[in-house]
Amino acid sequence: MSVIVETPAPANARPIGKLAIVALLCAGWASLLWFGVSAGSVDTPPLGAFLNPWEGFYRAGDVDYYLDVDELPGLRSPVEVVYDERLVPHIYASTESDLYYAQGFVQAQHRMFQLELTARSAEGTLSEVLGERTIEFDRTRRRTGGGRLADQVDSLWRLDERAYGAVARYSEGVNAYLATLEPHEYPIEYRLLDFAPAPWSPRATALVALNMAYTLNAANDDVAATRTRELVGARAFDTLFPERDPEAEPVIPRGTEYWRGDTSLLREAERRRFGGGVGAVLPTGAPPRLPDGNGGYAPLPEGVGSNNWVVGGARTETGRPLLANDPHLQLTLPSIWFESELHAGELHVHGVNLPGVPGITIGFNEDVAWGVTNVGTDVLDWRPVDWLDSDKTRYRREDGSTGLVTYRTERIRVRGGEDVVERVAVTDYGPVVHTDPDDHRADMALDWLTLRTPSAETVKAFLLLNRAEDLEDFLAASRAYEWPAQ
Repeated sequence: MSVIVETPAPANARPIGKLAIVALLCAGWASLLWFGVSAGSVDTPPLGAFLNPWEGFYRAGDVDYYLDVDELPGLRSPVEVVYDERLVPHIYASTESDLYYAQGFVQAQHRMFQLELTARSAEGTLSEVLGERTIEFDRTRRRTGGGRLADQVDSLWRLDERAYGAVARYSEGVNAYLATLEPHEYPIEYRLLDFAPAPWSPRATALVALNMAYTLNAANDDVAATRTRELVGARAFDTLFPERDPEAEPVIPRGTEYWRGDTSLLREAERRRFGGGVGAVLPTGAPPRLPDGNGGYAPLPEGVGSNNWVVGGARTETGRPLLANDPHLQLTLPSIWFESELHAGELHVHGVNLPGVPGITIGFNEDVAWGVTNVGTDVLDWRPVDWLDSDKTRYRREDGSTGLVTYRTERIRVRGGEDVVERVAVTDYGPVVHTDPDDHRADMALDWLTLRTPSAETVKAFLLLNRAEDLEDFLAASRAYEWPAQ
């Protein structure tokens, strides 16, 4: 795999040679560690190895993203990587198999620590490397059962040759990068925390997708809304908390005569929603008034959401349609997205993807452009469990019948401490995630559609979108998409 840079590449970092600078850095770092240890907030790496001027943290910039690696054992044909003036990689391969292998290799070069932290966060294994500070976070994720869902998705992937081939080759590319590293060449985060990168796998890719589901598929106000409604009554509740924000204004002002074309589907939706009372009186060709209700959608956390807009070709200088997609997600460093361009045979696609997932998530090819907008659908319910015995082995189902609880054991390994063993009660509705009596969700079962519907179709949907040539291809690819809700 050869690498070309269209602008001069930054020179490789070399061990700092001036004793004054070395001494200053050592003193500063030692002071930082001393304050951290005194406050009990940090774990220290072995100082001798960490401060070693030839193999320690001074070589943090020694990773060469432009390294020529022509003889990677996993490549089956030549691959070329070109970095443009914005340092966006353009990957050229003969086959999709080698393309995703190279994509995994390149993204691991830039984002390995992000990959690992994302997967660990989704499964609840952060404490293995971060210690006691993340036990409570891991406990919630483990009780939710994300690792088990990832196991199911991994098994389903193996039934789809195309999807599994992509995630497997991407994983091989990540691991090929790790195989090129000596311990002193690990990304600086690993040396700060003193642990080695874990191998990547298709299961880890499933965890990356699950991590996005935690953000986009888990919004709910069930407990607070139910208790508020019981307190103030249904009429007051509906007035105080309308399903649609009355202050929200669409991009096109209300009353604007802009709608043209066939409105039959929208009119039918209104007829069903309102029993014919509204849609029946809409004059032909008038802008349709959409239902005020939003189907129980719950608000997303502040700063999380999406929007998009499209301009028809008749209104652009080029005569081509223009799609703008703004997927609001919480700001992170590094970014949630990774931009790249992928070429293999007839596949030519540019855009961004989630590091850890092969292909392009949001982007365009020579024929089609697409974006993703989260709808904030509420697909999660907290169901109170009516226990029938003090040992919590039986409960009353909603239909009055008796349900039997099954228990599973989750062992959380804690760096520098003893393992934490969790005994998780699982009902027909889902696991009991919270047991602290002070938590308003205590003794409630997590009924989450994401756990009920394990699917490997999402990656397949985006791989199909990457190759879409027209609207029919786009719609066919979209039908394969399942979660997070977009």
